[in-house]
Amino acid sequence: MTVLVIGPAAVSGGEPVPDEMVCAAIDAIDDRHALVEDRVVDVDALWASVIAAALPHPVARLTLVCPGWWSDDRVTRIRRAVGPDPEIVIRRRHEVDGTGGCRVEIAREFVLCRIAGRPVAAVPRSAPATDVARAVVAGVDGGGPVLIDVPARVAGATELAAMIARGLREHGREVGMTDDAALCAAVPDDGPPGAPARRGAGACALLTCGALLAAGWLVPRAEEAGEPVALITEGRVTVRLPAGWMIDRVTGSAGSPRVQADSPSDQLAAILLTQSPAGPDPGRSAAVLKAALERQPEGVFTDFRTDDHRGGRAVSSYTEIRGDREIAWAVFIDGPVRIAIGCQQPAGGGQPIREHCDEAIRSARGTP
Repeated sequence: MTVLVIGPAAVSGGEPVPDEMVCAAIDAIDDRHALVEDRVVDVDALWASVIAAALPHPVARLTLVCPGWWSDDRVTRIRRAVGPDPEIVIRRRHEVDGTGGCRVEIAREFVLCRIAGRPVAAVPRSAPATDVARAVVAGVDGGGPVLIDVPARVAGATELAAMIARGLREHGREVGMTDDAALCAAVPDDGPPGAPARRGAGACALLTCGALLAAGWLVPRAEEAGEPVALITEGRVTVRLPAGWMIDRVTGSAGSPRVQADSPSDQLAAILLTQSPAGPDPGRSAAVLKAALERQPEGVFTDFRTDDHRGGRAVSSYTEIRGDREIAWAVFIDGPVRIAIGCQQPAGGGQPIREHCDEAIRSARGTP
């Protein structure tokens, strides 16, 4: 079994691939085109070149190991780049080693904590590394071992992992480390591993919401049975969206460029995400937004409020009317980013998705 570990910042397990090619492919994984050596190239073709460089000889079976928080669209793009010949198995990083306890994953923008495979909290890496490590250690409470995933070429990951491990050990925790090489070695030769063992969540209990928020953690609402969610990073925003919804980047229709998560059961139901810099004076965000909406054709944007609350946050809100669709928007500032979450449903009603929309608003975080 041949194994390639793809992302979040490197391609490991095959032949060496030029760093510039890998960086360009990963940076543009959500785009159509990328700039490589001052040339504009098609991103699908770029990824095909990356895979061809990593696997210069044909293989019969291939396991692709990708970050658990990457969207299905990203993974599909990688699968497509491999071509039709090999038998392909897709595994997420947290599934490979089969551990069901507490896992800390270090990404470029945040540190993610999983219990029994499910993401339960994340802390942005916007503060100094010592503060981030302290927040992680403060947030990971209870007994049982902790496994820290240190992906290749994630800036500062090795140093941050050492700080987190040292703090956890000072609190009496057993700490292990894994990385790209260990993940490659952990994939069995005889085919895909079975479902990861799931231990009780008590192996890595988390502090109360108040304590976690004080430590800088984002604490999403517990997932309802049968309603799993996926942690999606798009641009400078990380957000939780319903797992199984189709994620697409929309650039050619009415409105601003956005990410759109479409419901599998209602073709007009969707959650939309747009983002922009907060600007030099975030306090004027609501006034600027109101002025922009007032310049639009009458009847398109209605019900503007500057003091609304959605998903436990203070937001500005308004309704957008687009033919047979109504979109209830919530706009707020998080760090350096102005985030807008839209809850789209058929005009006049449809299958309610308000809880999904509130979860997206509640969980959305901006990163520098």
